[in-house]
Parts: sequence; C-alpha cells; structure tokens
Amino acid sequence: MPSTLTFNIKTMAILIKIDGTIVEDIAIDSLAKQQELVDGYIEYVYKDGKVFIVNEEGLLRSMPINETASKEYGSILVGDVIVADDSEID
Repeated sequence: MPSTLTFNIKTMAILIKIDGTIVEDIAIDSLAKQQELVDGYIEYVYKDGKVFIVNEEGLLRSMPINETASKEYGSILVGDVIVADDSEID
C-alpha cells in the first residue's frame, strides 16, 4: 500500500494526533519525551524504514483509532502516534 501522507520524516519525527493534526519536527530524544507524546508506555512498530511509536496499552485503555496513522501503517493504530525514520531510534 503506498504512503498516503506527504511529510518528510528523514530529519525529524512527526506526531499524528487522533484528530488528524500533524505536528512536525518533534524531539524524541528521550524515553520520557516519547512517553509524554503518546500518553503512556511506548511500543515500537516498524514498517518500510519507518518506526511508529504507539501507546503500548492503547487498546486496553480503549484509546480512539488514529485514522491517519492507521492508513499510513496499514493496520489499526490507536491514540497519538509518533512516526520517525527508523534510524532515529537507538
């Protein structure tokens, strides 16, 4: 499935909020920052050179489906989602 978003994630991460808002150039340089952005414990899921950072307990917490991030990933993702080039993750 081709990517439906037209942002550049080569240099900085983006945050896709559940309302479809995209915040570009976010810092994800610490675990605490990543957890703050997704509102809880994090889980990394990878696809096509990208890492999607999601709330690990998002489904258990009944977080809303993130339609924009889900389309990009190709499967259902919930809550706010960080998307970055997988080279940004140590």
